[in-house]
Amino acid sequence: PPSEEHVEQCFYSAFQEPLFYAEAMRRSDADKWQAAMDEEISAFFANGTWEIVPIDPLWNLLSSKWVYKIKSDENGHITRYRARLVAKGFLQRLGIDYGDIFAPVVRYSTLRMLLALAAHYGMFKRHLDCPKAFTQANLDTPCFMKPPPGMKIPAGHCLRLHKSIYGLKQASRLFHELLVTFLLSIGFIASPPDTCVMYLIVGAQILLLAIYVDDLLL
Repeated sequence: PPSEEHVEQCFYSAFQEPLFYAEAMRRSDADKWQAAMDEEISAFFANGTWEIVPIDPLWNLLSSKWVYKIKSDENGHITRYRARLVAKGFLQRLGIDYGDIFAPVVRYSTLRMLLALAAHYGMFKRHLDCPKAFTQANLDTPCFMKPPPGMKIPAGHCLRLHKSIYGLKQASRLFHELLVTFLLSIGFIASPPDTCVMYLIVGAQILLLAIYVDDLLL
């Protein structure tokens, strides 16, 4: 007969993850969700994403929420509890918390052409994803946020964001600018017909990179 642990794993794989903090804390696996949130907050502090500052009454304080996800392997066994902190970008005000938000992405017609070239010439292909991508980019507009549910900071204080986090309206644009600036600095060239395709030629070798926000086709 299946063990109690196996039954619980199947139960949580089959049903929804918690939708909000209070629900996560009421579940039998609350300790695992708490550990996932602690890991996320520690990563933000280590990355210099924010600092704790006294609140100014004139600031527009944003809110945030936790998005929970259970990662499973091919057999349905739980491999990881993931908690991602997401800002409520709909509370941002144009001209105060953000300016431009547009981030270009590669066209689907370009992707089909690249895949056809790769198949025809037998080129090496790889899909790449940038972990915690948006949190690498520095903010160009000051943003201030209340602490997320479950995070304790001194009364009368808030979080001043130095780097972008998921949910901010300008997050994808800032990451795109950071990524393209880095690629240009190491010798990549933007393709004129579609600037979201970067290429690098070294001797007889060519490397093509298609950019779709934080997903890359190499």
